[in-house]
Amino acid sequence: MIAESKYREVAGLPPVTITTIGSGGTSPYATALAEMFKQNLGVNVAIQQVESAERYYGELAKGRYQLFTFGWIADYPDPQDFLDILFHSESSAIYGTNYHNPEYDRIVREARAELEQDMRMDLYRKAQALLINDAPCVPISYNVRYTLTKPYVKGVIHAPLTLAWLRYVSIQHKVD
Repeated sequence: MIAESKYREVAGLPPVTITTIGSGGTSPYATALAEMFKQNLGVNVAIQQVESAERYYGELAKGRYQLFTFGWIADYPDPQDFLDILFHSESSAIYGTNYHNPEYDRIVREARAELEQDMRMDLYRKAQALLINDAPCVPISYNVRYTLTKPYVKGVIHAPLTLAWLRYVSIQHKVD
């Protein structure tokens, strides 16, 4: 990969820095990424922490970071929440990918307007395939949530994208 770049070899690379929010102890994600770059590519990566989230996201929106960590949780169960909001070149999201692919943008615009659900999902699959090929970001983790509910607690609805809905919850016996 480096041999095919304009730098040709590791020695020709400019300094590489990954920036993350935090202070004190280094982010485990940033540390792991830096170690992988070193082990697999021979590239030394410095880790920079920005203490203020306001400053971090402000600089991120301006495209000031080479590499950065970022988390996203879906607001609703639809590919639009990721593929359009995070990667369409006209998105107002401030998340710093600076991804621009006219074909991707065209497909996502078409998916936005498509009312037929199967066709819409096909369009988002095509957009996702382009995104995977272009690789403007590298997902490194996915959250898993575990919940336990006592047998006497009834009516709990476990929502996939948020905390459990408690509106219909009831206790079936007296709690000691």
